[in-house]
Amino acid sequence: MAEKKRNKSSLSKIAKSWMAKAIIAFGVLVAIITVLIIARPRIMYKLPYAGRLFAYADMVLRGPQVPGDGLYGIDISRHQDTIEWDKVDIRYDFATKRMNKKGDVVHKIHFAIAKASEGANYTDSTYEQNRMGIAKNGALFGAYHFFSFTHTPEAQAANYINKANLKKGDIAPVLDIEESNSLIRLLSEGSIDNKTIQQKAKAWLDAVEEAYGHKPIIYTSVSFKETYLDNAIFDEYPLWIAHYQVNEPKLDGDIWQFTENGRINGIKGNVDVDFFKGTAADFEKLLIK
Repeated sequence: MAEKKRNKSSLSKIAKSWMAKAIIAFGVLVAIITVLIIARPRIMYKLPYAGRLFAYADMVLRGPQVPGDGLYGIDISRHQDTIEWDKVDIRYDFATKRMNKKGDVVHKIHFAIAKASEGANYTDSTYEQNRMGIAKNGALFGAYHFFSFTHTPEAQAANYINKANLKKGDIAPVLDIEESNSLIRLLSEGSIDNKTIQQKAKAWLDAVEEAYGHKPIIYTSVSFKETYLDNAIFDEYPLWIAHYQVNEPKLDGDIWQFTENGRINGIKGNVDVDFFKGTAADFEKLLIK
């Protein structure tokens, strides 16, 4: 019995020793990461995998960094709940250009794009209130459709056209096409391939262009564009590209969604923030005539 007690005591001491070492190691790691983020040596952000981790940690701790001179916008949906549109603006510190809600530099948003529909039947519950709020804010208004790979593109186009109800002077229709869970499942099952993805996307684009007389904007990520929309026919459309924690997007688009973690007055939680490198006159090419 005494031997068993000694063994238990010994094991307990070993466990406590390893736990203490683990805590110390974790503390040292956190300290190193913190120092590197504060010092921000350029080489850290160029590392293949660690660089992305440091860039993300830097963004979380300091806030997203605005790109520069140009026009700013946001895109929203029911996930942002009720928005206080009279308070919505872009703020950042002059020295760091980090976005926050108390920055000394203030920009009114130039454009806002609200989710209108998804698939063949779904419509966003906050679309109409966001549309009215955007108008009161004085920003240009746009509407996007989240594409589903389990419904026909024609039915989805009809759903969008019926819900969006865009007018002259609004931003051109937007197709949000990305790697959703349903697409990943269909690809794994072999139920869909790149050619079919492109055919479905083109059918939606054609139907909506015919309805509005203006080429729709394609919203997607760098990886999706390069993997699934690598076809010259899609280069004819304005591109809204999502690419985060970088100084410049990898692909040259008309609009750049540079963060999904924007901190905007009047909106609870994080917000997608977008950048247009140009003037208000340049932006008019994206408006329905």
